[in-house]
Amino acid sequence: MRIALFTDTYAPEINGVARTLEKWENYLRSRDIPCLVFAPQPESALQQEATVTRFASLPFFLYPECRLAFPNPIHIHRALHSFQPTIVHVATPFNLGLCGLHYARKHRLPLVASYHTHFDRYLAFYNTRWMVKMLWRYMEWFHQDCRFIFVPSESTLQELRGRGWDENRLAVWTRGIDTKRFHPGADKDALVARHRLSRHSFIVLYVGRLAPEKNLDCAIAAFAKFQRDICKDAIFVIAGDGPSMQTLKQQASREGISVCFLGFTAMPALQQWYAAADVMLFPSPTETFGNVVFGSDGMRNGRHLRGYGWSRGHG
Repeated sequence: MRIALFTDTYAPEINGVARTLEKWENYLRSRDIPCLVFAPQPESALQQEATVTRFASLPFFLYPECRLAFPNPIHIHRALHSFQPTIVHVATPFNLGLCGLHYARKHRLPLVASYHTHFDRYLAFYNTRWMVKMLWRYMEWFHQDCRFIFVPSESTLQELRGRGWDENRLAVWTRGIDTKRFHPGADKDALVARHRLSRHSFIVLYVGRLAPEKNLDCAIAAFAKFQRDICKDAIFVIAGDGPSMQTLKQQASREGISVCFLGFTAMPALQQWYAAADVMLFPSPTETFGNVVFGSDGMRNGRHLRGYGWSRGHG
């Protein structure tokens, strides 16, 4: 098996789709399964990668981490002619995904897709709800020739089935937790001391991008009521960055609540916050599978999180 993977988001970009595909490509490499990735060039320069072919790109307005590439068809054809794939995998339905779709059809190669994002749910947050029907028609057209469409959760499968997609072509692509990276061990006292927080604080944690579709204004309002009415010692810790940062800081100030904005937080510091937190709050209504919430599940065998701001398959 030789896999040609077409995606409009890939490492080093920081989002669930890019991370999932990177881990999968690493797994294939460990099993000596050749995989050639076609992906956008990120904003930061990268060293040349033997297994990734990059193209100039611009951010997609609904999902800036997902970039619209400007593919060179001649370059793609040459790379694929040399690589000789036996299967094509399209992970996103935009420019590069269309290139993969076209190549598979032209050369009669097996075509599979992975469905990662409910783009229709993003539209309401960007005042483009009028595009919903058009978007779904396009998504149905894009996926019509796929032998299989892999989805990240049972709820996503049921939603697509409810829209009339062929259940025989839908399959759940399960996820796992890296317990070497995510575990319950943390020195909470040292962690809160570094951030000048009380060691007796009840930590409510959010991890992810700060953007309208993550619904964080609702989270801050809910936390304000929780702190006022139930737990005076609660502190809301937000790990992440994005275009809504300043708006959320202003809202927290108006509410008069304790919010610690960490900004972008990488491992191993992120694992420490997961393990030290008392509650994970994740209010996003747009997820098919929230990797950041699933990561919190890795803490449950020890000092586990005692509450969730999510329902299975939607966090």
